[in-house]
Amino acid sequence: MEHDKPSSPLLTVVGVIGSMLIFVLILGIAYLPGRNEPVNQQIVDMRTATKESVDASGAKALNEAALIDAENKIYKIPVDQAVALTIEKLQQYCPTEWFSYLLIFFGVAAIFFVVASFVLMWSVKRGHFQHFDKQAKSVFTEDEPEGVVIDRFPARR
Repeated sequence: MEHDKPSSPLLTVVGVIGSMLIFVLILGIAYLPGRNEPVNQQIVDMRTATKESVDASGAKALNEAALIDAENKIYKIPVDQAVALTIEKLQQYCPTEWFSYLLIFFGVAAIFFVVASFVLMWSVKRGHFQHFDKQAKSVFTEDEPEGVVIDRFPARR
């Protein structure tokens, strides 16, 4: 079955120009209504000052030590110190040889991937993926023809 050729090059030009116009229309619909109005400079200055004060108070809260609950002995420590303590505690429970286990895991995974790829290529070359119905019917013999139930489970008499 052959494809019909356009009757004239004019039809092709009209199609290309129409596609471009539709693309421009979609861009216009998507981006033009979302334009923001110009912002007053006073609002920008006020928001900048608020952001700077919030950043300063956040940095102060992250970097100071304090007593939170004396009865339960709960203290707040600086973030840098907390990170160092956490890393130190993790190194006690997690040996530094974990990287070797990771390498072994990825090595086994790579070997498995290579073997699976070769098995797949071998089965494709041998034609196992060409005739599924023929391969599926190859288990039936003359003693047990296709579509006839010979044995049952559990056996009924």
